[in-house]
Amino acid sequence: MLQGDEQNKVLEDKIKARAKRVFELVDKNHDGQVTVDELVNVCMRNPDVYNMVVSTAKTTPGAKRK
Repeated sequence: MLQGDEQNKVLEDKIKARAKRVFELVDKNHDGQVTVDELVNVCMRNPDVYNMVVSTAKTTPGAKRK
């Protein structure tokens, strides 16, 4: 079983991998930047991307929660 720093590292790696995947899906014009319009458009058309974004926000330490 992972403890402390190891557990945090695993979580951080998962979050980074998810963020990279979402970025690749959202950056439609491949300019290395994601606009709000790109993000919203992809999230509206693809519930899986939306869920990845929301899930990442919920599991990121220090993320604002409503």
